[in-house]
Amino acid sequence: TQGDILKGLRLFATEGDWGGEGGSQYAVNSPMCMVISRPCTVFHKRQIIVAAIERFSQPPPRELNTLVKVRQFLEQLRDGFGSPDRFYLGQQIPNYPQEGRFFARLDSLHTVKLPPSEELTRVVAARRIATLSEDFRRDLHRRVFSAVAELGFDDYGWYPDQDLEWLIAIGRQEL
Repeated sequence: TQGDILKGLRLFATEGDWGGEGGSQYAVNSPMCMVISRPCTVFHKRQIIVAAIERFSQPPPRELNTLVKVRQFLEQLRDGFGSPDRFYLGQQIPNYPQEGRFFARLDSLHTVKLPPSEELTRVVAARRIATLSEDFRRDLHRRVFSAVAELGFDDYGWYPDQDLEWLIAIGRQEL
């Protein structure tokens, strides 16, 4: 279902020259992926959409030494400030041996063909290692919409030209 985390699927993308034959495929280095397709898709279609999951390689900054700073850091990860194409999954994924901070990459979507229906339950049981809680699944809906439908990273934060000019004028007066 939507929000399931699957391990061991090979994901592919297109690389190289798009001319001629349209480019070649390459394997995306992602040990896990998260189902993005709606739950009913599994019953009505032969393929689903998944997002690659990657491990955030940087350790938290050293200056995170107060409750307020740690909370702000985690809120930025969770809410996607500066990274709207990432959906934060947390530091540990159940049934996955490595720790780290994991993200579903909403800018790395892939189509996965489903096995025949008589094999689907067995395959899912072997590949599914976790699933999002209902609260995280609801947040996923908002984040997928934001990653695809909003024009730019912070369009909601821009001012109309006249308001921006007024703001600049006030700032210059204060200087």
